[in-house]
Amino acid sequence: MSERSESVDYERVIVTKLKINCGRTVTDGIEGMMNDLELGKELSKKYQETRAAKETEGPVEFDVKILTLTHWPAYKSF
Repeated sequence: MSERSESVDYERVIVTKLKINCGRTVTDGIEGMMNDLELGKELSKKYQETRAAKETEGPVEFDVKILTLTHWPAYKSF
């Protein structure tokens, strides 16, 4: 799931259908990645709300990426 999705809800429907047809072991990693992305979005939103509430301004940009080791593929370093 790239963050350019048209509909997260549609992706979840597809994953549910995969789970029904192929089993949970096939979809566990995908669901974990989707949950990581959603958690990252929630944390970014909370951070922005906190900054706005404290009226903190400045050049700090913050983008949260949650990557649970067991859900995301590992690639060799070059």
